[in-house]
Amino acid sequence: MADISRGFVKRAGRSPDKNDPGYQLGDDEGYTSIDGLCRDLDPVIHLVWRSGTPSLQIPSLLSIATEFNTWMIGFPPSPDHIFPLLRKLDHCFASLLAGEDIVTHESLPGFENGLRGGMSTTDMIRCRSTALDARTVIMAVLGRMEQREGGDGEGESGVDDDDDQDLEAHYMDAARVYEYTLVKLGETLGGSGVADVPMMAD
Repeated sequence: MADISRGFVKRAGRSPDKNDPGYQLGDDEGYTSIDGLCRDLDPVIHLVWRSGTPSLQIPSLLSIATEFNTWMIGFPPSPDHIFPLLRKLDHCFASLLAGEDIVTHESLPGFENGLRGGMSTTDMIRCRSTALDARTVIMAVLGRMEQREGGDGEGESGVDDDDDQDLEAHYMDAARVYEYTLVKLGETLGGSGVADVPMMAD
C-alpha cells in the first residue's frame, strides 16, 4: 500500500516531494493513470481477503476503500478499471457483514461463533460513510468524463451515440456502487443504507 500511495503522490504532472522518507534519487515516476494503480491494488485486496482474518481484513479494507475514494478523483476517468475494483470491495464488505461469502454462501473464517468476530458498530458507520462517499466521487468522475466527451465536437450534442450509450451504462453502474454492502448495513444499522444516486442529466 505504501508503494501505491507513493505512486499516486508522484503521478504524472506532479512534482515528487524530495522530503518524503521514501524518496530516492531517480525514483520520480508515478502512475500515469488510474489503470496501473488498479492493477497494483487488485492483488493487495485479494491478499487481504485471502488472509481469512477479520481483525486484519476489516481495518485494511476500510483503509483501502477510503484511500481509493481519493485516488479516483486524482486521475482522468477510467470506469472500466474503477468499477471492477469497487465491485470487489463491495463483495468483501458485504460478505464480512454477512459472515459468509455472498456469492458462494460459504461461512467465512473467523465467524464460527456468529457475527461477533465481524465489524463493530464503529466499523459499520465508517464503512457506510466510505461507501456513500464513493458514490459521490464516482458521480463527480463521470461528470468530468461527460464534460470531456461533450467537448469533442461529435454531432450536435458533442457526443456520438456509442459514447452516449457507454456513459449511460456507467451511470447505471454508479447507481450500484457498494449496493450489497449498503443493503447489509441497512439491515444492521437501520434504514435502507442506500442513498439515492442521481442519474445522468438530460
